[in-house]
Parts: sequence; C-alpha cells; structure tokens
Amino acid sequence: MSSTSRNPLPPKVKAEVTAILLPLVYSGIDLKNETKLAHWNLRDANFIAVHRLLDEVVSAVDEGTDQIAERIRQLGAPIDATSEKVFSSSGLKDFPKGIVNSKQAIEAITNALAQVIQNLHDGIDKIDEAGDAITADILTQISGKLELQLWFLESHL
Repeated sequence: MSSTSRNPLPPKVKAEVTAILLPLVYSGIDLKNETKLAHWNLRDANFIAVHRLLDEVVSAVDEGTDQIAERIRQLGAPIDATSEKVFSSSGLKDFPKGIVNSKQAIEAITNALAQVIQNLHDGIDKIDEAGDAITADILTQISGKLELQLWFLESHL
C-alpha cells in the first residue's frame, strides 16, 4: 500500500477495501473481453440488435471497472491488471469458442454478468462493514447500471 494517498480512511480500511476491489477489476476486465468476443463472433437473424446490445454492455462494464480501478488508486494502492493476472484471477467461465448464435451469446454473457453483479453486492456489504461508505456507494451505482444491462439481456431469452 502506498503512503502517498491522503485519503482520510485508516490504512487498515484502505487495505481491506482494496483487497475486495481488486478481484472486481479483474472480473470486469474479463467480462468486457468476453462480451466483445460474443459481439465479434455472433451470427444469426438477430445479429444487429444483439451486436449493438452487447456493445452497450461493454460500455457499462468498462465504465464501472474504470471507476473501481480509480477508487483503488484513490486509496493509494497500485493495480496489477496484466492479462496474466486477469486470466488467473477473474473467476468467470470462458466464453464459448467460435461462432455463436444470439441465444448462446446472451446466455453466456448473462451468466457472467449475473456473477459480476453478485460479486459487487457481496463487496458492497463487506466494504460497508469495513467503514467505507464512499466505496460502497460507488459499487451500488455500478451495480444499478449493470443490473439494467442484465435486464436488457434477459429480455432476449
């Protein structure tokens, strides 16, 4: 943990919160990549609608992941989000290989997105218990945006 942050949270809280946030960054990066994979490898009669929807999911996930990573930096910690670290730490299932239809793509991304949202909810509770209301609020806002995307995806199933 870097001592350069003048954030008023106690060092113990910063360390605890950072440990909760880092896996969320990893799964967010992985979800973004998996969703782009679905976006690129999609082929069927619903292509254009689902193709565009997946780009909206990517945007929401990317924005939320960036906010989480920036919060980690506000707390003074570095971020190791190399491909190797993300791959080994994400916890998400791999997206199906090759060309996929809309149903396959949406089911895979919906499952991964639901897992990320559950991880956010778990993080909110733990971070709130640790005493960092600001970070809990940030995660709550992100969760709300991702839950909207989940609803959009589930509406196609």
